[in-house]
Amino acid sequence: MKKIVMMIVMFFVATPVICAEIDGTWRGIVDGMDGQKLEVTYGFKAEGEKLIGFLANRLDGVNIGVNISNGKVDGKNIEFRLNAGDVVIMNNGTISGDEIQMTQTIGTEKTKYVLKRVIFNPGTTSGAGTTSGPGIITITKPE
Repeated sequence: MKKIVMMIVMFFVATPVICAEIDGTWRGIVDGMDGQKLEVTYGFKAEGEKLIGFLANRLDGVNIGVNISNGKVDGKNIEFRLNAGDVVIMNNGTISGDEIQMTQTIGTEKTKYVLKRVIFNPGTTSGAGTTSGPGIITITKPE
């Protein structure tokens, strides 16, 4: 009986820590539909098993911001979707430290990419980030 109680306690203690690993800013390079490389920046926050956040990037000189929807966190796995007009983009990933191995699905086409956690580099005057260590940089949600 003691073991069962300890396992239940450990589950509730460890779950917020696992979910909190996703909180922060993440960047990666995705192959675009036209073959171009597209730098993407995500802001994620776990609220229990719910994942909220947004995608921010620059496409053809225009800043684009899209909120994620139907976001879920299950241990080290995440899933969410992006609605880009009539196109639904499904995203699934596995968190491993400061990286997320992602799979993006548009229709029947799948693309794999890696997101890396972004940290602020105080040694730069431009505020540029690097992609390792704890996520301490934040990006303002697009209006």
